[in-house]
Amino acid sequence: MSQRMTLGYLGNHYGLVVQPKFCEPVTITSLADDARSVRPGALFVPSQNRVSAAEIVEAQTRGAYAMVLPQAQETVANNIQIPLLLGTLDAEQIGQLASDVAGEPSEALAIFAIADSDGAKYVNKLAEFLHILGNPVGVVSSEGSYSLDRPLELNYPISMFDMERLMSVCLEDGAAALVIAVNPQTLKPHALQAVQVDVVSLASSSSALAQISAQAREAADEAARKADKQANIKVVSEADVTQTVAIASDEMKINKDEQPDKRRDSSFGISRNQTRQAEQRRLEQICTTYGLRIAKNTKVAARTDESDSLSMQAGISEDGDSQKQLSLSISMAMAAGVRRNNIKSALRVSKELS
Repeated sequence: MSQRMTLGYLGNHYGLVVQPKFCEPVTITSLADDARSVRPGALFVPSQNRVSAAEIVEAQTRGAYAMVLPQAQETVANNIQIPLLLGTLDAEQIGQLASDVAGEPSEALAIFAIADSDGAKYVNKLAEFLHILGNPVGVVSSEGSYSLDRPLELNYPISMFDMERLMSVCLEDGAAALVIAVNPQTLKPHALQAVQVDVVSLASSSSALAQISAQAREAADEAARKADKQANIKVVSEADVTQTVAIASDEMKINKDEQPDKRRDSSFGISRNQTRQAEQRRLEQICTTYGLRIAKNTKVAARTDESDSLSMQAGISEDGDSQKQLSLSISMAMAAGVRRNNIKSALRVSKELS
């Protein structure tokens, strides 16, 4: 549900200069990062730092009420007939702006994110499992997005503005959860800025990722508590994510025996320590690329011995890959707070339906 915001509010909140000043009461009702997607009442926020005169004219013609423009390009808009917000916004600020205008829909949804290029099948399996648990679900994936049972026609990859609109649509349709495929086919860089993800996982992750994330969250929580006292900050910054994950990894190294760990991870054929390091780097890269932030309440899930056991006990006739997908779905649902007994009940229902 979009929120109406005045240019004066946006100028004060995001450090922009409204020109002319008497236009501060003008209200915008939507955002657009491409002149071709501008609708009447929109604020045009060009996706590039530099915008052409032709794009400005097109945005105005399509009904933009205002546009954000770097002060260095002010002369490009000499003949424009709509107000300007002069200044530069970074990706985090644009993401927060998109979330504000959309009404912060991610706060009302349980957001699950599965990364890696082969994660689409895991996304569908998780959505199916959440549905069996009784949750109306939406899916964002280049291989097929939908809100409940309604297909969504999208142009992939989608931007952060598209993501906020999608979450609003799913929320209005009555969805309780949204599963997102985090890969370049589905999302543009920074598409998850200001999206409050509840549970994140790598499709190909091992249990080592869960070990990293547990210690990283403890360190992140401590960093956040200290930051709260100083600046009332509610989430850990991107730099903190990288630092705290690294701290957790270092702590595990310190606690290890001096002798090298020669045990091998049968899934990857490399040492478990190398697996942890590789997955740590992959998680950090995903956070940086898509603007995903590990907040205090974000859970990083991975397949565990328990989830593997539950998936096998389900007695559902599935191949090895499907078993892994189900196991990860179980682990992510448990990370979101679903109880073991409810998981077992859902597995029984799934078996009866299969």
